[in-house]
This record gives sequence, C-alpha cells and structure tokens, in this order.
Amino acid sequence: GLTIVEGAWAGLFDIVTDKRQRRQGYARKLVHGLLQAAWDLGARQAYLQVTVNNTPARVLYARLGFRERYQYWYRGHSD
Repeated sequence: GLTIVEGAWAGLFDIVTDKRQRRQGYARKLVHGLLQAAWDLGARQAYLQVTVNNTPARVLYARLGFRERYQYWYRGHSD
C-alpha cells in the first residue's frame, strides 16, 4: 500500500493482499497503518479508489468508514 499526503488529505493507493492471504485481516491492518502514518503527517481526511465489482474491498472500506462519493469509468479493459 501507499499513502500520499497533501495538506489535510491522504490518498490511499495500491491496497493489495495476496490471494492466498485474504480474509485474515491484513488489508484492514494495512489501511489502519497507512491512515495512522497520514494522520501523523497532518492529514484529516482520506480517499481511495476501488472498482465497483470489487465487493470484498468495498465492504472492508465501508466498515472502515469510507463512503462512496461518486463513480467514474476508465477506458480500457477491466480485470
């Protein structure tokens, strides 16, 4: 995972868990760690992007307090 902090905002990117290690709490711990580091640098709000068909990630992010603000689409192939 990666966090970019700009002012009061933190962007979370590349939140990935190996398929063999999923459903063990690693993604939750990763996001918590990234957010704590961002908060230590002064961020007070965070955002991320997730594909609409990635239901497990969307459920996790909702449990962590993230809410959908808008949808958009990328031109190209989906995974």
